Amino acid sequence: MNKKNITKEIPWPGDACIVCLGNGKLSLEHIIPKALHGRLVCRFLCEKCNNRFSLITDAGAKSDPDIRSASGVLRTSAPEVYAKIQAGQQYLVHTEAGVLQGVMKHGVIKSSLQKMPDGSSVGPEDKAIASLSSRMREEGIPDHEAKEALLRYKEAPLGATVDMPLQSRWKTKKLAISRAEPDFNQPNASNLLFVKIAYEFAALLVGRAIYAETPELENIRCALNEERENSNVYEVERLIADRSDAIHGIAFEGNFPHARFQIRLFGKVAFRVHLKQIAIQFKPISYTHNLVSGEHWHNHTVDVTLEQDS
Repeated sequence: MNKKNITKEIPWPGDACIVCLGNGKLSLEHIIPKALHGRLVCRFLCEKCNNRFSLITDAGAKSDPDIRSASGVLRTSAPEVYAKIQAGQQYLVHTEAGVLQGVMKHGVIKSSLQKMPDGSSVGPEDKAIASLSSRMREEGIPDHEAKEALLRYKEAPLGATVDMPLQSRWKTKKLAISRAEPDFNQPNASNLLFVKIAYEFAALLVGRAIYAETPELENIRCALNEERENSNVYEVERLIADRSDAIHGIAFEGNFPHARFQIRLFGKVAFRVHLKQIAIQFKPISYTHNLVSGEHWHNHTVDVTLEQDS
């Protein structure tokens, strides 16, 4: 059993979704997104709310520039976890002709054939060969000449300019990739993600009291249900530490005078969430997950069960 994949499931005493209050079947929710290797889970969201959060609030979490940069701490200490976080991420591929957009797929950066400002097309060798072959067919180049041209291209060294058939009146160059780097020019994660995490952690602390139909709790649920990126019922601060660490954490810091939480990702990026209209009668508590060892711990006793993550 891989300890890194062990979930820490908090048993839930209720039978309704804590966000929409519906009585539909409850599903397993990763409180810190599974895409970030979060392993604290609880069955307290209905499938509809769970799927909506996954698509809207969770989806952009791992491409957030600060979060993605901090996740680099796992590159050597937990490479299999790091590889999963990088899957599907955008990369910049630098060539002599310009910079291409690429995506990490199965551990390899893939890019498509892309138009450059000078009108030329640049792309990976397999896409270039397919494009060359198609273009020669369109221009009526005889098959034997086309095959010879493609063979010259395949056998050419990097940096070489390869002549195409005379009647085509164009050339191609076999370019080398100078470097590939993460594309950090991506949107920040939605503030609603961190409001959701804070609200869910609050639910773990207060149990069925989270269902109370008070105006204060209703306002938070409405902000989540209606996906309000800006609301007077919450505030989210982004904080950056000096260094990264292979841990995730969530803390209830107390009431100041309203409930304040901190979500820390990869040790470096933190989000302080103020739920402005509620106070929680619970002493400060923190939860930490070590992404290398797979261990979970907290500074206050909470009954948990452990099971293998699916």
